[in-house]
Amino acid sequence: MIVAKRKFDKDEEMAIRNLMKICGYNRELAIHRLERGMQ
Repeated sequence: MIVAKRKFDKDEEMAIRNLMKICGYNRELAIHRLERGMQ
């Protein structure tokens, strides 16, 4: 899974951290879910 290396704003960072708690602290999976959710 390729994750685009970009800066996240504060709201995105909070969403990633919340998803990481659900995803067992897998940041790549959390980012993937966040980006899929924004489409």
